[in-house]
Amino acid sequence: MGQESDQPRLTKRLRCCVCGDDTADASDYVQITLTAEPSAAQQVLGAHAEHLNQILAPGFSVEVHLM
Repeated sequence: MGQESDQPRLTKRLRCCVCGDDTADASDYVQITLTAEPSAAQQVLGAHAEHLNQILAPGFSVEVHLM
């Protein structure tokens, strides 16, 4: 059996946290879950991968693999 994820499951896509545009038809949509220890708090962000790549530090990148 597979392990259950502790990440929140959203039923619809979020707006891009970089540009603020709708992501409903975006082929490069990604969802990021941020956590802060020691609390159990989580923050979920949605974004276009292209936009994230424009703001991430050098050496970091987002790739989209369609499943």
